[in-house]
Amino acid sequence: RASHGGEVDPISVQIAGADPAMMAEAARHNVDRGAQIIDINMGCPAKKVCSKWAGSALMQDEKLAIAIVDAALMIESGGYKRFDKLIVVWCEPELQLQRLMARDGISEEVAEARIAAQLPQDEKKRYADLLIDTSKGYEDTRRQTTEIFRQLK
Repeated sequence: RASHGGEVDPISVQIAGADPAMMAEAARHNVDRGAQIIDINMGCPAKKVCSKWAGSALMQDEKLAIAIVDAALMIESGGYKRFDKLIVVWCEPELQLQRLMARDGISEEVAEARIAAQLPQDEKKRYADLLIDTSKGYEDTRRQTTEIFRQLK
């Protein structure tokens, strides 16, 4: 679609294909137009789906099937158990507090209460297969992310 404007939240789009670069572009295209969820059906065993190299056919080459899931309560809910690897993105506690206050326009007291209601970062890091420390800024975070992506390929 050209736009997802006017649709009821959450706006979900399903994409399929065999070319990872084309699928990534389709995902970006839809997110840029308002999609909040991109669904890549990687589990459909239907022969007519797999034979056309759509959806789960990508699973024939696991290196093509890297997915990123951003979920606030992944560890607390036990959802992390469904994935091969868990990457925990974290930063120094003071920086976490400052970023939360700036992002949401909230007071220090409210931000501290939100952080206290979550699993502590040090506890989350114990579950991680891989860590990304965002404390040193964008370029260092990008470097770490690129390196992890190379490891996962």
